[in-house]
Amino acid sequence: MTTTEENKPLHDAMQKLARKRDDASRKFVYRSLLRAQLYIPTVGDGSADGIEVFAQDEPIQGLPVYAIFTTRDHLRQWHGDGRTFTTMDGTALFPTLHAANAGSVVINPKSNLRGELYRNEIEVLAEAAPKYRAWLDSIGT
Repeated sequence: MTTTEENKPLHDAMQKLARKRDDASRKFVYRSLLRAQLYIPTVGDGSADGIEVFAQDEPIQGLPVYAIFTTRDHLRQWHGDGRTFTTMDGTALFPTLHAANAGSVVINPKSNLRGELYRNEIEVLAEAAPKYRAWLDSIGT
């Protein structure tokens, strides 16, 4: 999959939201994030009971801030080829971030196509994720 094709619906939704800034465009980004396969940088070697630890950015109001990426190329722009990472779809990622008490999630930092989700948005996505996953499963995707 080329960079231009990888998560194209999400990229299109993000660009539309940047232009329109309306509620419908924001909801389209949320749905696209839940459906997307995302790249999450990790720290350590994952040896602690096999659990990978998400890399953190500067905290916001004492809460952790995480970076996520929509393509591997966006991840490379941020930190070169040497960064370890994992991938998760949004329906698994956002409940995990909410459980980790994330204050913010920065999407594609250092990229022209970037954004940020705050704690309340992470919570909304985390609560919607199981229902959205069930719906996706029911339609066979």
